[in-house]
Amino acid sequence: MLKLRFGVDETLSQVIEPLVQMPQEESLRLLMQASREKLLERLGKECA
Repeated sequence: MLKLRFGVDETLSQVIEPLVQMPQEESLRLLMQASREKLLERLGKECA
């Protein structure tokens, strides 16, 4: 879904692992509702 909605570039590829570690329902909700910026803001903190 990440690839379909936003495409996957170097920046977004960094949030894949934290996204996979989330419960499926939560990750799907986040992918469906969040903007690219909000996704990076939320999951980027987990990558750091």
